[in-house]
Amino acid sequence: MNDAIGGASKANAEVIEAEQTAAKAEAGSTLSKLQYFPSVSVIGGYSHQTALNVILPEDFSYIGLIATYTLFDSGKREHSVKEAAAHRKAADLGVELTKAKVAAGVKGAYLELERSREIHQLSRQLVSQARVVEANFVSTDGNFTSDDQDVAASRARAEADMFRAELDHREAYAKVKSLMGGK
Repeated sequence: MNDAIGGASKANAEVIEAEQTAAKAEAGSTLSKLQYFPSVSVIGGYSHQTALNVILPEDFSYIGLIATYTLFDSGKREHSVKEAAAHRKAADLGVELTKAKVAAGVKGAYLELERSREIHQLSRQLVSQARVVEANFVSTDGNFTSDDQDVAASRARAEADMFRAELDHREAYAKVKSLMGGK
């Protein structure tokens, strides 16, 4: 059962999505801390002009640096860092919750598989024992009495129940397989 839960945790789309959300929240938390550093931009350009030959040369290029920093922001940076950290914690809890939900679903499906397997085995034993009992009490003259017809009907119902139990077992197996990420 632990293998089934481990396989489902790795292959489930909801778990993958929650982990990706947590990675995005972690990146957002890291980026929010960069607000404490100044913003720096480098600009540059080239100009070829003939109108201002007196002031600037005909071919002119330039490079510039712009830096900005806000000294007083009334705690905005601190609040945004705390908010990003809260989003990160929420995303981490979301991953744990999703993994627990998937594990519970797999555990329930696995227990259903075990229950259906036991019911299928019991129904097979019942049918085989009914055949043994029927073989011991076959009428000697070859004519069917109403009791013989009742026995045949009961055996048919038991076989139908056995096939239903086998179908339920196969469906439970397919559900566990699909939850584990198998095809």
